[in-house]
Amino acid sequence: MRNVFRQTAVLACLVAVCSFARAQEQPGASNPWAHVTRVTVHPGQVAEFEDYVKKIQAGRTKLGLPHQSIAYQTVLGGSPFIYHFVTPFMGWEEIDALPSVPAIVTKAYGEVEGAKISKAGRSAVAEVIIEVYRLRLDLSTNAKPGAPPSPFVSLTITEHHGGLLGSYLRLLGKIKKAEEQDANAPPVFRYVIVNGEAPITVAARSSATLAERAKWPNQTQILRNVYGEGEQQEMNDLIAKSIAKRTSPVLAYRPDLSKVSKP
Repeated sequence: MRNVFRQTAVLACLVAVCSFARAQEQPGASNPWAHVTRVTVHPGQVAEFEDYVKKIQAGRTKLGLPHQSIAYQTVLGGSPFIYHFVTPFMGWEEIDALPSVPAIVTKAYGEVEGAKISKAGRSAVAEVIIEVYRLRLDLSTNAKPGAPPSPFVSLTITEHHGGLLGSYLRLLGKIKKAEEQDANAPPVFRYVIVNGEAPITVAARSSATLAERAKWPNQTQILRNVYGEGEQQEMNDLIAKSIAKRTSPVLAYRPDLSKVSKP
């Protein structure tokens, strides 16, 4: 297994992410964080990996650990063998108190059984990437905390040319204002990477079905309606210049692989 830890401080967000539960549970929370672990699984070992995750989550529950672990799997726009595990948190002391996976299985199942579980799980994993994101409620559209994780989350993951990231973030404030004038605009939770290899922003839109996404209004049209065609074109030009790379995966919530606090 190759472990890749993307820990370069870029800017003070779920992957990744995305209806990240801690933010939703605490209406008064201001810009919470998301610890995102993205795991790529060997195609022939999906069943073994999911069994491994279920044992880890059962171990968390058995040990009474307070940390949540919200699981998503890529269903569109990427490999279906990529899983995302989101741990929301409010301060770094929560991450300091987060035990490692080997420690969880050892304490929950004993040294002998825990070693077997860890060995079987690691053999199913091709790659692990860990990133930390900050939720920017000030840049999010109609972001109302309180809802549980939705069945699907559509992500827009943008890697930026570093020199234009500040301008892009200021532009997101104008986009938020425009979107909130459209009654059909869905809630958009926006995140900015804190620890990772490149400056990245993530926009997350939740939906109950895949078909629901077809009803979302076109962002360019929203901006044109609010700011006029000239300013909208200037905004689109800045967006295009800022983007180094952009992907749009859709993730499915996996409650069977998650540990979510009871409401």
